[in-house]
Amino acid sequence: MIIDKNLDYGNIVCPCELVSKAEIVEAISRGVMTLDSIKFRTNACMGECQGSYCLPAILDIFEEFNIPIRNVTKNGGSSWIVMGHEKRTD
Repeated sequence: MIIDKNLDYGNIVCPCELVSKAEIVEAISRGVMTLDSIKFRTNACMGECQGSYCLPAILDIFEEFNIPIRNVTKNGGSSWIVMGHEKRTD
């Protein structure tokens, strides 16, 4: 099974569309840098909740790639998802 090779396939990020963390990681590692690109490649954020559940998890995965979430846009240009976010470490 694929889950035996990579446990992230068992970590469901988007329960509406059953998208796993591994699918999001693969998309980002292939150069996807916008939320719309994630949506079109994986179908995350396309379900009933329209991303209200999975968007925070997707942004956390961007941070795992050392991509600040303030650099993530909806579809490029200046369509920022968040502005002025600083993660607290204390």
